[in-house]
Amino acid sequence: MLYFFLPSTVGKHPQFQVPPPAEVIVIERSPRLIPCKAIGSPKPDINWYAGDDRDPLQDNAKYTIYQNGSLLIRNIKQPDALKYTCKATNLVGEMKAVSTVKIACKCLAVKTSQAFILWVVPCNKSKWKYHSLFI
Repeated sequence: MLYFFLPSTVGKHPQFQVPPPAEVIVIERSPRLIPCKAIGSPKPDINWYAGDDRDPLQDNAKYTIYQNGSLLIRNIKQPDALKYTCKATNLVGEMKAVSTVKIACKCLAVKTSQAFILWVVPCNKSKWKYHSLFI
């Protein structure tokens, strides 16, 4: 009897090296780049989904999906305030991460001697949030 052993070709499940942020606050009519970089073996394919859509986003005037997995959304308006899902898939499996885009209705930037402080109000909330950007 003759036996043949084939080398194992099992790969590695996709993992996010740079996951998308859980929440993205954007000033209306501005663009936003949302990162999503995954590793695995074989190299995972990245697809983005908007809202409850089952069809992946395609490159067009609104969206660009870069080779590194990042999603660029242009001219963001209220209908674009959705959950965006990044899905990394290879022969071994898949992994998903969700990023919620929120539109800021008001924005006030204040420069201090040590930092820029950006105050934003998401359209669906009345409380101000602030983000400090140190320079």
